[in-house]
Amino acid sequence: MELSKGANAPVPTSLLAVVISWQTEHAVDAHALLLDESGMVGTDRDLVFYNAPRHISQAVTLDQEPAPGTARLSVSLPRTQRDVDRIVIGGSLDEGSFADITGLTVTVHAAEGPIARFEIDDHERVTAMMFGEFYRRDGLWRFRAIGQGWHTGLSGMVTEFGVTVDDPGRRTGTTRSADPFARGRAARSDRRAGRTAEPDPRTGRNPDSGRPAARGGESDRRAGRAEPDRHIGRATAGYTSAARAAAAAGEFAAGSRLDEARERASTAEDARATHAPTGAEDLADPIEPDSRLPEAADAVSRTESSATSPPDRAPSLHRPTGAPFPTRRLPLSGQSGDPSPGRIPEHGAASEDSAPRSPLGPDDPPTDPALAAVARSGRADTLPLARIDAVPAAFPGPAPLPSARPVDLTRHRADPAPPPPPPDPARADWHPDPTEPARMRWWDGARWTSDSYLRTHDDPRDCPRCGSPRRRKFFGGLSPCAACEVEIEEFLTHWHSSAWRVLTTSGPIGEPWEHLWASLRYQRIDENRGRAALRDLGLSYVERMVTFAFADGEIQQDEFDLFEHALAELRLGGPLVEDLRRRVHRGRLLCRLREGDLPLIRTPDLHLDSEEKVHLDLPATQVRALARGPRRTEGRLIASNKKLRFVGAGAGVELPWSRVVSVQNDGGAVMVAATSARGGATFEVDDPDYVTAALEGALRVAKRLVLTPGQLDSRSISQEVKAEVWQRDGGRCVECGSGHYLEFDHIIPLSRGGATSTTNLQILCRACNRRKGARI
Repeated sequence: MELSKGANAPVPTSLLAVVISWQTEHAVDAHALLLDESGMVGTDRDLVFYNAPRHISQAVTLDQEPAPGTARLSVSLPRTQRDVDRIVIGGSLDEGSFADITGLTVTVHAAEGPIARFEIDDHERVTAMMFGEFYRRDGLWRFRAIGQGWHTGLSGMVTEFGVTVDDPGRRTGTTRSADPFARGRAARSDRRAGRTAEPDPRTGRNPDSGRPAARGGESDRRAGRAEPDRHIGRATAGYTSAARAAAAAGEFAAGSRLDEARERASTAEDARATHAPTGAEDLADPIEPDSRLPEAADAVSRTESSATSPPDRAPSLHRPTGAPFPTRRLPLSGQSGDPSPGRIPEHGAASEDSAPRSPLGPDDPPTDPALAAVARSGRADTLPLARIDAVPAAFPGPAPLPSARPVDLTRHRADPAPPPPPPDPARADWHPDPTEPARMRWWDGARWTSDSYLRTHDDPRDCPRCGSPRRRKFFGGLSPCAACEVEIEEFLTHWHSSAWRVLTTSGPIGEPWEHLWASLRYQRIDENRGRAALRDLGLSYVERMVTFAFADGEIQQDEFDLFEHALAELRLGGPLVEDLRRRVHRGRLLCRLREGDLPLIRTPDLHLDSEEKVHLDLPATQVRALARGPRRTEGRLIASNKKLRFVGAGAGVELPWSRVVSVQNDGGAVMVAATSARGGATFEVDDPDYVTAALEGALRVAKRLVLTPGQLDSRSISQEVKAEVWQRDGGRCVECGSGHYLEFDHIIPLSRGGATSTTNLQILCRACNRRKGARI
């Protein structure tokens, strides 16, 4: 439904969405005010805006991440509290005005779709605007299109509805009253002077109340009754708390308001002179007799007497700035034995025909008439001589705090986006500060820290660490910085111990290893200095790793990858490292052959079956044990996926894999055990380890004996056992004490029933292990 300005439409009592949209680059902030029947907020929490995006009742919620060019409010009418009579929807701008915005539209959405649409086309140069409002009518809700603006922005608009902001000096810039809380006092002053405010012909609003003129000539009375009541409740709340504190301390007024009391008495005399109605306006809104007039005169006399009293009778007065003026402590009127000769007249002393009726019944406790004067005036400072004990009788209920924290309209913007990470965010290092390129800032691998230092010029004559000039050597060159050398050597001493601990526990991988080198970079020490200090430790670690890997004769893929990674991290080189690399690569090759990863060889000169694939074809010598001695026949050893063949001069052997039992290396000869009539066969080859591993792999593939992933051979030694044996033997050969080319040796060989335990294992170097062989 399209709405024009001032039109209204019914809305369902359900969850609604109010969407404000526009077609410019401006940013409109949406907000809402929950008002009671008097048209004011109950508390400052009834303002929903960017600093308070959700009402305490969950009735209104501000979408903090709307679509571009829109602002969105969710209004849940079923959640609205009973004392909420209106929900005002508004918006404000931080820059520019609504006259610069085009396509400003307010749309109310329900579950079934849009139900009301209000296009605001007559913009004014205002910075805040009330777009519309939800209001109750006969138990149902309706939406009214308003489109009224404020020149003073959000602060001026919310102050109009009773919100206390942190800048109380600001006032609204509309045709409404500059001080909305002074409407009751202004109306009463006009009535005493015989004047009646007329509605503004341009806006149709009463300047006293700021609202549209009511029908039947009752707007002034309605504003005159409602506004003072609200102000009395707020003013008396602050007065009551501070006045009780002043009375408890026994503080009395000493005449600091003499002028004010005199002015009050003068006003009372003028009011008496002009009390009689003189025209139709007075008859339309009769002037109520002011029962405070005798009180004001009495206040003058008592104030003058207290001002002229001796100094010793006037106690000293000390009160904080902004506290209400302390009052005298007088007995309640109507109590027996009241000795005060100048007490305030009884309520019946005033004209009963003209004075308002007391809200208290005949059985209620007596109340000082001065409190009624306060209720009529709407000012907390017009209680000059009231007894403080009488305040709870007139204003029952717990007194609120003397002052509430004002609403902060300053936009709390989110923290600025952090600087972008460096090119390699996973590496902790010094990088140029994104906000100040002249400085270097530490990136810890996850965020920028506050540690920084000023970059020095890239002068080779200066120390790259501290920037101090270095001395020249006698024979040329520059000597290192003495101060930095001392610091670096001291740091590397402790760093060396930490590095060995990391290498022997987790190795050169993982977070501990990264932290080790990050600590070196943080001290601005060249990594080459660190690697030079770790060379001996690195060699010991690599040899220990190779020994552990060859303990079970198998080099797994993870062990091979860790070895290569360690060499790359430690930057190790030399003949010893190259020999270790060759051993590990060959061990990995033999392990792959035993696992069934066999090569394929093309043999065009052999006539084989179409499904037969050759894995091994090399020269070999068959050794047959005869009564006259061993007989050697040279030929070719061919291993396929179906058979093992030996083709020689005048002799040959063909064994299907189904008849082969085992393959092993015995003293440099490959022994094949089989169940055929001729038994097995023995072959001499150039590389018995390679041939044995290939034949073993072919046998496993043929008999489906390939190890599943993660399964270990029966000869494998656990890491715990290897570490215990290594520690027990000190990482050296138990025979010759060598620390290179070490191997784990079974004291009793596995072929003879030896166990894989710490008591049956020892460390031998390669030469000592070859000499021992399979002997016990």
